[in-house]
Amino acid sequence: MDQVPDRGSMQLVYRALVRDSLIPCDPRRVGRAALEAMAEGSPRRAVRMAAGFGSDIERDAAYLAARLPDPGPWWHVFAAMAWDSDVPHTAVTHVTFWSGMLARLQGEPLAAPGFFLWRQPDGRLAVVDVDEAGSAHACGLRVGDVLTHVDGKPATRANSQVLPLYVAEAGATFRLGIERAGRPLEIDLVLDRGKVPSVAWRRLEDGVGVVQVRWFASSPDGGNDTAMLVRRALGEMVSAGAPGVVFDLRSGLGGHVGAVAGIAGALCRDEVVVAHREADGSDREVRRAGDPVWLDRPVVVLVNEQTISAAELLALALSELAGAELVGTPTAGGLNDFRQVELGDGYRLVVPYRAAVGPRSRQPRPGHRLEPDVHVANPTLAELVAGRDPPFEAARLRVLRRARGT
Repeated sequence: MDQVPDRGSMQLVYRALVRDSLIPCDPRRVGRAALEAMAEGSPRRAVRMAAGFGSDIERDAAYLAARLPDPGPWWHVFAAMAWDSDVPHTAVTHVTFWSGMLARLQGEPLAAPGFFLWRQPDGRLAVVDVDEAGSAHACGLRVGDVLTHVDGKPATRANSQVLPLYVAEAGATFRLGIERAGRPLEIDLVLDRGKVPSVAWRRLEDGVGVVQVRWFASSPDGGNDTAMLVRRALGEMVSAGAPGVVFDLRSGLGGHVGAVAGIAGALCRDEVVVAHREADGSDREVRRAGDPVWLDRPVVVLVNEQTISAAELLALALSELAGAELVGTPTAGGLNDFRQVELGDGYRLVVPYRAAVGPRSRQPRPGHRLEPDVHVANPTLAELVAGRDPPFEAARLRVLRRARGT
């Protein structure tokens, strides 16, 4: 039987989050989240932190551990601490999450909700990319809805609240709270095994190619391997004489770095396409996979706050190795690798620990995120409902201008 957490586990989690992570979290924010979880939802004003909390990590860790209520276990406290840190690649997860994630990364035909979320200027999360083959569409979710809750928990972080839906088993049900045209509604999202592909592509009337990558899977089955699907799309576009391509990574949930290597290798001649900086200053390199398919034609990449992890690595590679322009809003801040700490009872703490650097420049990006070359805000709710997408239109025009040399 796996070990259940003791008070030493609290100290380990707190130290890892506020000191030992590549992106240390605010000690007071993490501490307050722990105390609130211990109080089981008491209002924030009822939480009293020790004087000077946040100035001594070891003392703070001991203070929190001493206040853990009996009996345990205290997984909900640890999870609340990681959640409130609000740092990509930071979480307390269960082994069931990772089994679902591994299946997704290996391209297995899992249940997929088939929707994503983009942040609005007021912080609300708008529903986008509702695939008609997915469970979300079948259950009534539509583009332009605002997600307010998932299983009663306020929806505040697009990546953290969408990702669990993509690793759950078929038959799992989630209660979604939404607003539609200002009216509150509730939808039971029941996951089915509808086939929502990791890659979608098309050609526009002006010939510009569009490749959308939703997640990054590496599979021996070419029909489920993200890199193979992208390569097939690029080959068709080259044969059709497409003047350029828009890569839409705005719903890029992350995934297998091997898929990144396969996609980047199709668009450049460089050998190293991904690199992470080790603690000793050396670089852990990932080399290209496959021969070039698309060279010397314009590439523009759409990014936003839901472009995370492997999607950010691909955007960085295409920027440095294929001369791609980035259009949209800053990415999530997941340009790093992560490590897992076993906590017991099937739970793991995940924290970022190794920064990604440019495969050619060998420089990290500020905040572990990418800033677009052309800033264009996410579509508003009104624009989404009307079928308008200003960032996409800006990217399309950039492709045509570059193809014409203007």
